[in-house]
Amino acid sequence: MSKRVRTSIDTAEIAGLKKEAWDHKEEGRLSLKLFTALTTQASVRQAALQTQPLREERTQTIVRGAGFTMTYTFSDRPRKFIVAHQLMTEAKAVGGKTVADFARRLNALPRQERERVRGTLRQENPHFYARVRDGLQTEIERASQKKLGYFRWALYPGNKPEHPVHALTGDDQAAAWALLRFRSSPSAGANSQLVH
Repeated sequence: MSKRVRTSIDTAEIAGLKKEAWDHKEEGRLSLKLFTALTTQASVRQAALQTQPLREERTQTIVRGAGFTMTYTFSDRPRKFIVAHQLMTEAKAVGGKTVADFARRLNALPRQERERVRGTLRQENPHFYARVRDGLQTEIERASQKKLGYFRWALYPGNKPEHPVHALTGDDQAAAWALLRFRSSPSAGANSQLVH
């Protein structure tokens, strides 16, 4: 398990390994001392992944321009690239027609890289970001119970990766979920006048 923690490139995977270590400790298959060492190692790895952009070695790169896409192969040696660089660059130009593709491609990144790109989108394209966030809030506030059921499905990670909510930061997604839970509760019907 220690090797899996060291080689992991996704904070979601590390969270899963922490849970697995907890389960092993609870079942008596892992001593408290080893459990503490593993969770400490996992926390350090998690912090390292969150502070530095993930890089990977590639022997080629894809170059995109106005109306063309080209693959360039390095002849001398592989080069290191920031995994999320392309999406971070595109964040400035994301708009209504491109947000679904952006959100879908964002979903393919490790969790900490998704949050890094979302932060870039919020910072580099604040008007569009606010439009997505506020538009989602308005939709949830006005949604019927049937539509709220759709939102509960679509907002869940992995169900509808092209939904614009997946381009929002974790804090804004949590706020959308809180509003969705409030609107879905039985008492929300009585208080619906307060929401509008």
